[in-house]
Amino acid sequence: MNPKTGFGLLAAVLLAGCVTTGKGVDKAAPIVPVIDPGARKAALAELPPGERSRYCRAAARFASLDVEARISGPVRYQHSTAQMAGNAILETVEGWYAGHPSAAGYLRDTLEEGARIGAFTKILPYSPPEYPGYNPMNEPIYQVGNFMLALAHGYAILKEEYPRDTELLAAVRRWGDRLFELTSNASDTFGGRAKGVDRRVLIGQGWAHWGNATGNRKVLTAAYRYYIRALDSIGSGGKDRIWRYVFPSRVPYYMNMTYGAATATAYALSRSGAGDVYELAPGGGTLVEGTAFLWNLLLEKQPSELMNARSHGTRSVAWTELFAREFPDHPAAGKMDAWLAGKWTPRYGYNGGPTTCLFRRIG
Repeated sequence: MNPKTGFGLLAAVLLAGCVTTGKGVDKAAPIVPVIDPGARKAALAELPPGERSRYCRAAARFASLDVEARISGPVRYQHSTAQMAGNAILETVEGWYAGHPSAAGYLRDTLEEGARIGAFTKILPYSPPEYPGYNPMNEPIYQVGNFMLALAHGYAILKEEYPRDTELLAAVRRWGDRLFELTSNASDTFGGRAKGVDRRVLIGQGWAHWGNATGNRKVLTAAYRYYIRALDSIGSGGKDRIWRYVFPSRVPYYMNMTYGAATATAYALSRSGAGDVYELAPGGGTLVEGTAFLWNLLLEKQPSELMNARSHGTRSVAWTELFAREFPDHPAAGKMDAWLAGKWTPRYGYNGGPTTCLFRRIG
């Protein structure tokens, strides 16, 4: 971060101060990729076209990139260059798994260009007029940190498609590591009662997947710390003491958004040397308890904007795919599986990509 901007470098304080429990990331443990791209694509290719469309859409496009990470518009309807590019990359990642013939080329061109220009390495302050006094680095850091999830999945496919292009792979790694350094060495205070739990865990989601894809233990350690920060919101019995009791009218909104990213973060961390992610309970309840509580609450209330056939936004329930996969014997997972079985279109996590395409059990 350029010191001339006047924003303090608070990452060391933030990261050091938010971990009070947990064993951390075991540096001696092997890193198991969150996905084997070749195996997953081959398994999907075995499905009849009609069945495959339940998992993935066959689309692909080049992402629009810029050195600057700019955000404009009101905070609830903001236009973020990093978010738009991340969405395009994830759409093309999904297309690659679906068998789109141009997807690999689009991904290569996008990531090669991004590495060449250092896309989004200039993070611009953003001050939404409706929130005077809001830290102008909060949203930009969150958007760029979250972009790293798309970059991680794109990089995993590059390794599969172009394993001998070591210069390209190294350049993309340097770019992604630079984005991590920028987002972890800047002030993202996230004040207020909620303390930005949703934003922090979405940053952690991007870091965790990037660390897993590249084997960067430093990134994984940082993701683990932000993950614990999100778990502070899960109270006894799994109830979320922030979103349920501070903002009761928004129960299906922020709580759902937070647990979705937390599940994806835990999934990546559990394969990267952090063996206790599903056991930690700094707020009194574990992620497993909290997710089961959330699902039962959603089934009870049946909010139409959540329980529809498809959702890309903050209220997506795509985390059901990962929970059902990780905990098939859990009673809540059985309910999720039954619900998912009746859906004939893919599910998408909030800025978390094509969750169904990447993680739904085949067969």
